[in-house]
Amino acid sequence: MRNLKKWFVLGTAVVMTFSLAACSGKSEGESDGKEEKKEEKKEIAVATTAIPAKILEAAKEEYEAMGYKLDIQIMDDVFTQNVATEEGSVEANFYQYEPFMDSYNEEKGTHLVSAGRKYYDIPLSVYSEKYGNLDELPDGAKIGIYSDASTKARCLQLLEDDGLIELEDVDEPTVLDIASNPKNVEFVELDSDAKLTASLSDLDAATIYKQGMVLAEKDASSNIAADSTDDTYAIILVVKEGNEDAQWLKDLDKALTSDKVRDFINNEFEGALKPLF
Repeated sequence: MRNLKKWFVLGTAVVMTFSLAACSGKSEGESDGKEEKKEEKKEIAVATTAIPAKILEAAKEEYEAMGYKLDIQIMDDVFTQNVATEEGSVEANFYQYEPFMDSYNEEKGTHLVSAGRKYYDIPLSVYSEKYGNLDELPDGAKIGIYSDASTKARCLQLLEDDGLIELEDVDEPTVLDIASNPKNVEFVELDSDAKLTASLSDLDAATIYKQGMVLAEKDASSNIAADSTDDTYAIILVVKEGNEDAQWLKDLDKALTSDKVRDFINNEFEGALKPLF
């Protein structure tokens, strides 16, 4: 009888051991499945502004045909998109150029990186509803420029190239770095295309992206000066560091560089944007 009890206890222990192992294996398998599912991200939110949102819309059908759901989130300012990308409430943003991103990272201590391609250039020009060229600007003229550091520097460099001012030799000049200002120009700093175009009638001139003029339904070809464009200020896709090699990002890049999107940019913006793919 004692031997029978001994074998019964031993058998029960063995059964319990295998049961625990099976439960453990199932739990581990379920965990692996969750990790795999997490890697296969399919719902992608991209923060943007009004103009690049149109380009994302042009790419949306092809992207969603790959099995994704694209959530395009339009934000009015030019900083919230980076906050959202850094915090992870969106997967990417699509509205800025590399010098802006670098300046933002340096100032805020963020970890944003380019996805690796430049999509389109956004020419910057000088517009005026009162004068036909920069030489006609009066003494003490008020000129609107963008307020963020990198775009402000581009505006001032444009005006220096056209002989209106001279700048100190610094990488990212501000109005404090103006060495010579013969017309005593007063610079009015505004933070968006919309504010600059809306203020154009009250200013003597303003430096505005051509896309901003298009959005305001103004004549983008009526500029009185323009910068020499290259791909330094081309629009990029931005993600938080660590997401550069994600498959969803590679597929979004493919959708954004389709013939359909290129044709859309050329037809919709008529030179206000220049595709680089």
